[in-house]
Amino acid sequence: MRFHDYATFRSIVLRNPDSSFATEKLQAFRRMSSAEVLRSAAAQLTEDMACGSLLEVKRFCEKNPWALRFYKMIVREYSWLRSDRPFYNVWPIAYELIASVTLDIAWSEVRFPYELMLFRFPVGQEPSGIACALVQDYSAMLQSERRMSGVHQLGQKAGVTDVKYGRGMIEASVQFAASPLSNETLAALNSVQDDGRDETVEATLLRLRSDNPPPYIEFLYRLAVFTSLLAQGEDLITPVILAKDQKRYEEAGDEQKRWIEDRAARVQGRGFNLGKRLQEEKDSSPHWRNPHLCLFWTGPGRGQPLLKVRRGGVVIPKALAAVPTGFLGPETPEELAVAQAAFVRIPVSARVRFEILRRDSYRCQMCGKSAGDGVRLHIDHKHAAAKGGTNTPENLWTLCEPCNLGKSDLSLSPE
Repeated sequence: MRFHDYATFRSIVLRNPDSSFATEKLQAFRRMSSAEVLRSAAAQLTEDMACGSLLEVKRFCEKNPWALRFYKMIVREYSWLRSDRPFYNVWPIAYELIASVTLDIAWSEVRFPYELMLFRFPVGQEPSGIACALVQDYSAMLQSERRMSGVHQLGQKAGVTDVKYGRGMIEASVQFAASPLSNETLAALNSVQDDGRDETVEATLLRLRSDNPPPYIEFLYRLAVFTSLLAQGEDLITPVILAKDQKRYEEAGDEQKRWIEDRAARVQGRGFNLGKRLQEEKDSSPHWRNPHLCLFWTGPGRGQPLLKVRRGGVVIPKALAAVPTGFLGPETPEELAVAQAAFVRIPVSARVRFEILRRDSYRCQMCGKSAGDGVRLHIDHKHAAAKGGTNTPENLWTLCEPCNLGKSDLSLSPE
């Protein structure tokens, strides 16, 4: 399955014929990395708006929604590039699971694995037409020295320190399959009451739904929270590694697996498959064990929520029809003909032959002749071997050659 690639700001500018950047600037962009292009664009944004710093830009942008989205997109992508570019390939089965789970859990219990997560969707199976979504979590739980090092450097260096972070405050840059060279900013969900300790994700989304937003907005919020509640290494989340390392990874120990994952991260970002194993199982087996999600509380004091997959047995009739059942059904005339042609006679042993001759007094059991009468004696099957007759003494008797040839494989009974 092929997933959409995220179009970075650099690629959008270079591929868009209507770019507002001057030709010489575009030529310079071609020689820069994506992060360098973002820094340059931020500097030009400051210059074009006659602002002394990005702090002034931000304040100006608060009165200009388009400029504010542009500013946030630059900061968001720059932060993502600086943090191993974490991405998730979301397989279609994850859509079903996301829609079926009720997130009756307080925002204060949600722990996002990364501040920024890129969700990539499969080509031809985009939910609500979304190709990619770069989701950012502003939750206060991430505001520590360790987690914030290197993040929002553009804004911090310019003195942007007045951003108020809250639990459940999520934004996203969304790219649609129909317009891959454009970004739409998903507005922050910042209506969580107080610190989120007494409000569930489901309650917040219910309030969001009352504003009648596009369906993909709630889907992305659910996807972000859903991902944060999954266990690493479970059926739903598996690391994306380089194709050449696949076989080696399957046989490696934990330490070597981490090394292989780190090598893949240096080449393509730190990636994960969301639902690949379940999707492969569903696509390949008619005995599909339909999954559902259960919420567990784990960790010290059972205070950490975790989603785990539980299965229920489901048989897919259409797929089952193509799978061997273990029953051959009635024999067909063709099978009988083949079996007859392939019949192999098991010879009567010399010992059994002697015992049958002695039992029958060395005489034909049909005409009474013996070897002294000049005939050759045969050991014959009463019920023909070709029709399933066995080599048991009860089914064997002595016949002279003429009688045996006349009888052939006919039955002894008159009917």
